[in-house]
Amino acid sequence: MSSRWNFETPDVPYIKDWFGTRIMYSDIHINDAYKNGFRVFQGTNYRDYTREYGEIVKLISLESSLLCVFEHGIGIVPVNQKALLSTTTGQSIHLYGSGVLQSQVSVVSEDFGSVWQDSIIKTPLGVYGIDTYAKKI
Repeated sequence: MSSRWNFETPDVPYIKDWFGTRIMYSDIHINDAYKNGFRVFQGTNYRDYTREYGEIVKLISLESSLLCVFEHGIGIVPVNQKALLSTTTGQSIHLYGSGVLQSQVSVVSEDFGSVWQDSIIKTPLGVYGIDTYAKKI
């Protein structure tokens, strides 16, 4: 007598369970608030990027941007980007982008990346990393 195992699967073309290029962000922190916004992650507070350069290995804060090191590339993602426009009367208007993170990554390098997050360090002089495929620092 043989045993039979039945598994219920949803009626979808595929199940997405790989989020190697997803950046999640927390709610905005408000000073002197009872709730700490840095600890609240909503289910819709994320941005998925293309898999063109591989998986995201490490994120490093760089002033008001994130330096995003992929397996086969390096990019910069601005955080809360705003544009300054001047009107015909000489006044300045700040326009905020849609959401916290931009939908596109500004590519710094398509030639270098890293698969080891411990090989990337931030120093006061810059960010350094070792690319084992390109054999470069």
